[in-house]
Amino acid sequence: MSWLNGGTVERVALPGPRGGIILTAPETVLAELEELEPRELGEEDALNKLGDQARRLSMRWTVTFSYEAAKGGRYSITLPLGARQFGFLPQAGEEVVVFVSGEIFEVWALVEWNKYHTPQARTAEKPGD
Repeated sequence: MSWLNGGTVERVALPGPRGGIILTAPETVLAELEELEPRELGEEDALNKLGDQARRLSMRWTVTFSYEAAKGGRYSITLPLGARQFGFLPQAGEEVVVFVSGEIFEVWALVEWNKYHTPQARTAEKPGD
C-alpha cells in the first residue's frame, strides 16, 4: 500500500462492490461525486448505474489509519460505526477478514466473506489451467 508511508492517513470507507467495505482515497470519492454533480438525477436513474453510484457514494465514512511507531510501526484503525449499523461489517468483537492486494483494501464480516467466496473458490480456475 503506497499510501501507508509511516504516518497517520485518512481514507474513505464505502460499501464494497461485492460486500464489506472498501477503503479508498478521499480524492477518488470527490472525483466520483463531481461526475454526478453536474447532472440532476431523475426517477429513471433509480434503476440504473447512476442511481447505484449515487447511493453508494452517499454511504461513506472517514477512517483514520493511526501509525503507532512505539508498537513496531503498526497501523490501527477503528471500523466505522455506520458500516456496522448498516450491516456491512459485524458488531464490535466479531471477526473480520482484511483483504489487501495492490491498492485494494477491503474489510469484510467473516461470515459474509465465506458466503461470497466459498462457492467461487470451488469453481475458480487457477492460472495456467
